[in-house]
Amino acid sequence: MAAMNLGAEQMPFEPNALYRVLHFRIDTADKAAKRAKWAGGQMFNLLTGQSAHFVPLYGTHVRQVLSWAGQNVPGGIAPADRYELRLDYAKLAYKALRAKFDQPK
Repeated sequence: MAAMNLGAEQMPFEPNALYRVLHFRIDTADKAAKRAKWAGGQMFNLLTGQSAHFVPLYGTHVRQVLSWAGQNVPGGIAPADRYELRLDYAKLAYKALRAKFDQPK
């Protein structure tokens, strides 16, 4: 059962779903950045594994985000592996998706 669930998590997102996932992940990173300004927030980020500079994604989704961000997608990104994608690339893809769907900021 776990193998089926893992496979489903690695399926490519439809653009609207990718937009929603990026919205959540970017918001989480932005909140981590605000918390990182004080020692208690830094400890919280450390304990929860939240980063102010990276968003966690499976390889399949990293490829999608890089494509939407207008970047070259390097070979060797394994779909089943988890990666930490730089926040600036996630924001570029989010901006492109927002323009596609005519979403306000």
